[in-house]
Amino acid sequence: MKSQQIYPLLANFLIVTSLILAACQADSSPDSGSVAAPESTSAEVSEPLQDDPVETVEVTVTTSADPEEPLQDDAVEAATETEPTAGTQESQPSLVLHNGLVVTSTGDEPIANGAVVIENGLITAVGPEASITFPEGATVIDLEGRTIMPGIVDARASDLLNRLEIDEGQISTVPLELYLRNPLKTGVTTVRATGWNWDDMQDIAEYRTALNSHGNTIPSVVIVGTGLAHSESSGYTKYYSDQLVGVGTADEARQKTEEIIQLGADQVSLAMSTGPSLNEAPEERAPVLTLEQVQAIVETAHAQDKLVVGQAIFAEEAMTVVNGGLDELLSWPTPIEHMPEELIETLVTHSIPVVSAFGAAAPQEGDVRRFLDAGGTLVFGTLSPSTGTEPIDDFRIMELSGMTPVEMIMSATANAAYVLEMSDVIGTLEVGKRADVIVLDGNIFEDNFLNTINNVVYVIKNGELVVQPEANES
Repeated sequence: MKSQQIYPLLANFLIVTSLILAACQADSSPDSGSVAAPESTSAEVSEPLQDDPVETVEVTVTTSADPEEPLQDDAVEAATETEPTAGTQESQPSLVLHNGLVVTSTGDEPIANGAVVIENGLITAVGPEASITFPEGATVIDLEGRTIMPGIVDARASDLLNRLEIDEGQISTVPLELYLRNPLKTGVTTVRATGWNWDDMQDIAEYRTALNSHGNTIPSVVIVGTGLAHSESSGYTKYYSDQLVGVGTADEARQKTEEIIQLGADQVSLAMSTGPSLNEAPEERAPVLTLEQVQAIVETAHAQDKLVVGQAIFAEEAMTVVNGGLDELLSWPTPIEHMPEELIETLVTHSIPVVSAFGAAAPQEGDVRRFLDAGGTLVFGTLSPSTGTEPIDDFRIMELSGMTPVEMIMSATANAAYVLEMSDVIGTLEVGKRADVIVLDGNIFEDNFLNTINNVVYVIKNGELVVQPEANES
């Protein structure tokens, strides 16, 4: 009986309360002297951008941002009248970067006073600002002469996937920040993960799902399968038995290559000698994969449209893998000796790109210049997080090796996109390409190259502005 009395009283109380709240909300609307705050400003790293037309705002950033800190700038407004729609390119407003030095990485001359227009995640216009019509309602950022270029592509993020600590489909917070979000702040918008443990690779679908769940807040990840090595090599038996798959015959090489492809790897990898072998005598590191085994790996992979990449850190090993049909060298092939002319000629003749990976072993003086002058293709790759290096470290060695700013930029954009088989998507600033774009604080050709490439102020990932200067930096 007591409960039957309480319910009517409670119902009356709720009705009265709702009427009072409604009256309060009506009285709290802004009067003619107040300024209503926009429903949202430009999106933070973890939030999607808005989907309705945005107010055009001219902004000027006068100080450089620290690339190590989360970057945000309230000056770039994207005020809309609707709630954001998560995870879709259509939810992103149009964005215009103008009054900048545009470096397209296509081989064309840089564009002074240039502009880049981004709509629905894609680049829709690139060129001199005077020749471009800005979309109505776009967010417009005045860069005051800063450098606009494609996002950096790290073609060798070694040991990345081993460090992510996937638990119940989620990446642990610390490795997420250290190995994915921090690189994005330095301008790295795409990475190729190498050096993966065989046991972890069995869960490749879970890793892909976990990575994809973070959308544009982390770099895109291309996955290379666990490396194939000779089952009696020192690299496999002494150093990296967990990160390599041992094969003793050509038939075993075919079988394991097939397994790696069936698991879902984007590319197939092999290893001749490994890093510690630089301190070993030839007889200590032997045997390595034979020509027949390399050919078996390549033929199996190519039959399923998969490229084969590989490490060979001695000239004779490099000659073996190239003659066996390898598509790309994952590291500089002669860190402890000058590169023989025969090897340079072979690499150039077979159009074999070479990843720098200078963080582990720098080239001999003059070799990089000889290789490039002969027509070779060098690709940017840091070996991080395995080596703990950052993009600036490889760029520094490139500069010391005599590379020009254009060559260094190309190595980390168009060349790297090519070896990841993504040239039709990223790597250059061209109409129709995905809008992975970075802005550097300075003129990369007139100012100090290393300082400029290391000072990223804006990152646009897949059309979304995910890194920008903090609001108090003006």
